[in-house]
Amino acid sequence: MSDGYSCKIAIASTDGQYVNVHFGRAERFLIYGLKENGDTDFLEERNVNTVCHGGYHLVDEMRKKAESFSDCEYVIALKIGDGAVRMLGEYGISPIEHPGDIEEALDKLIRYRKVKNLFG
Repeated sequence: MSDGYSCKIAIASTDGQYVNVHFGRAERFLIYGLKENGDTDFLEERNVNTVCHGGYHLVDEMRKKAESFSDCEYVIALKIGDGAVRMLGEYGISPIEHPGDIEEALDKLIRYRKVKNLFG
C-alpha cells in the first residue's frame, strides 16, 4: 500500500477496547494500519449504518456497508453472518470472527499473516 501499511484492518467495537459487536449491527469500526514490521497504528474511526433490522438485512444496504471497507484487507467482528461474508468477499475482504480484546485480535492476525506468508 502506498501509505506505508501492508494492509488495513476494520474492527467492530463499541468501546475501543474489545471486539464486541456483530458486523451487521455495528455502527462504529476502528481502522488500523499494519506495517511490514508487524506494528499497528490506529488510523481512524469509521461510522456506518447498521444493516440488521430485526433479523433481516436489505441486500443493497449490506453491499454499501461492505463497500465502505473496500480499502481494508480484513474486517474483524464479534459475529459475521453468511450474507456479510459473501458481500465482503466480493470486495476481497477477509472476514474474521474474534470476540475479545482488540490488541489480542490484532496480534493473532499478525501471527496468522506470518504463517500464511510462509506457504506463499
